[in-house]
Amino acid sequence: MAASLGLFSLISLHRALDVSTWTKTVAFLGAFVVISRVVKLVQGIHSIDSLPGFRIPFAPLSPTGGTLPLTWWNPNFTFVWRWRTNGNVYHLFGRDTVSFVPFLVGTPTLYTRSLEVGRQILSGGSDTFDKSPALEGLFSFWGPNIVDAYGDQWRKHRKISSPAFGNNTFANVWDASCKLFAEMTTAEDWASKDVIEVPSIDSVTFKYSLTIFTSVGFGVPLTWSKPPSQGDELSVLECLDIITKTFMLTVVLPSWAWKLPFKWIRHTRRAYDTMRAFLRSQVSTIQQTIRSEAANGDAKRGNDLFSLLIQASEDVGSKRGLTDDELIGDVFSFYTAAHALSATLAFLALNFDIQDELVTQVREVTQGRDDDRLLYEDYSKLDKVLAAFYEAIRLFPPGPIVPREAKHDTVLNISDTNEPKMIVVKKGTQVVVDFVGIHYHPKYYSKPEVYRPSRWYAKKEDQSPDVKEGNFTGFNFGAYRSGRGALFDIG
Repeated sequence: MAASLGLFSLISLHRALDVSTWTKTVAFLGAFVVISRVVKLVQGIHSIDSLPGFRIPFAPLSPTGGTLPLTWWNPNFTFVWRWRTNGNVYHLFGRDTVSFVPFLVGTPTLYTRSLEVGRQILSGGSDTFDKSPALEGLFSFWGPNIVDAYGDQWRKHRKISSPAFGNNTFANVWDASCKLFAEMTTAEDWASKDVIEVPSIDSVTFKYSLTIFTSVGFGVPLTWSKPPSQGDELSVLECLDIITKTFMLTVVLPSWAWKLPFKWIRHTRRAYDTMRAFLRSQVSTIQQTIRSEAANGDAKRGNDLFSLLIQASEDVGSKRGLTDDELIGDVFSFYTAAHALSATLAFLALNFDIQDELVTQVREVTQGRDDDRLLYEDYSKLDKVLAAFYEAIRLFPPGPIVPREAKHDTVLNISDTNEPKMIVVKKGTQVVVDFVGIHYHPKYYSKPEVYRPSRWYAKKEDQSPDVKEGNFTGFNFGAYRSGRGALFDIG
């Protein structure tokens, strides 16, 4: 009996020691985690020179912060849009540049809605602020591309793609748009109707912009009634419809998730696989044509963007050129969704006076022509029409943010007044130019929430005093009347 009690006492003591040891171990690990997070927070605050802002668990652009829903403690990447008026972070802290310092996941980040600070970040050269290596590959589902590329790879894509964007390309967009519009109105029999009912304008603008994109981008025959397809598979437009609606899945889902046995995943994967097969066949066909014509001394350059990129890549040689995946990735990176067209038409439908003003200008430009057709040469005369698109893009920018990373310790002037305020930004700090914040800033646009195309009219006497040359940032920084790159994006 005594021996049994002694044994039981030893077992109890051993268990007590085990519990005590585990408690101490857990307490030690907990203290270590807390201390390490406090150190991370303090170092993060120091890296942004103690600029006021949010102290949060996850950085807005981190995978965790971006996946979790938007809350007061997790202002994920959507806050720039969803809090643009109510809960505006810049109003909250009384400044145009604020900080987000995470203590769990992510790097310290500065967000700015200041044009002046934005220009320092985006116009100062890649030696100071450049794309973050951490974000490289985020949008490379179709292949490495100019949007996702970094450093020397970006310069390679830029060098090869630049020649493809000339007046001929934009004239091609213009002509294709006119031809498709005529075919669309005929196919839908709109000309014979006094009233046209469109349940969803997105369904029309989406199909219209994608048809233009596949024609000018990939050289696919232009047709409204019968979209091209890859054999017996989904049509190209059906694939692109699925792809554009599920694009973010390619960013957040791991590769193994695409093999899960769910019907919607199989259907989505089928669209991606069909589109990839179609594009690879296009690359192969165009490459064979170019090489065959070059061998016969009768090289003719195609007008579509795909052909121009392939030709430019062939010109620099196989070692310095783009791979098939890079060619496909680049063409996809140049496509912006049809939301600009949809937004413009929606605003015009709500503003009859502006709509009438635009129709009057179009009639003045086409006066005396038998077919009332607009020519590419009329582009510069349609300042009010272009202004309608610019104003819609201001309110719904296609690129709401542009993130960059400090390549070395540097100084930013973030003054909101005439008094300079300089802060030291440590190497590795993320800086984000918030174009939604800029476009809704009353400092740059009076009544920024109001759709008013007259802000952008070319005639200075008609132009709103709140708009200055270079204030339009719908396509990044630059004078709003310079270049015709906007035409391809709007088209």
